[in-house]
Amino acid sequence: MLFRASSVGNIMASADKNALPSGALTQLNKMISQHLINWNDPEMDFYTLEKGKLCENDSINLYNDVYCKFYSKNAERITKGNLTGECDLIDHKESLVIDI
Repeated sequence: MLFRASSVGNIMASADKNALPSGALTQLNKMISQHLINWNDPEMDFYTLEKGKLCENDSINLYNDVYCKFYSKNAERITKGNLTGECDLIDHKESLVIDI
């Protein structure tokens, strides 16, 4: 089972506690249930996602203008263990991953 990089914060535990918080357990139960029945998240806000996609290139261009860079949109999905994600910009030389 893969975890989207953006969801890791929802399942993290506090370092000083021996158990996962109830919010993390709820998130894990939701993810496991969706995985078992091959269900996509019904709460996904497609308007916001679509707006983000439409504005992404303008945002990358603005970032480049402000920081004098020449980045282009990353299209590679990266998976490390059970973590997967597709960040917007990768700078291998500077070891940077940037999400717009």
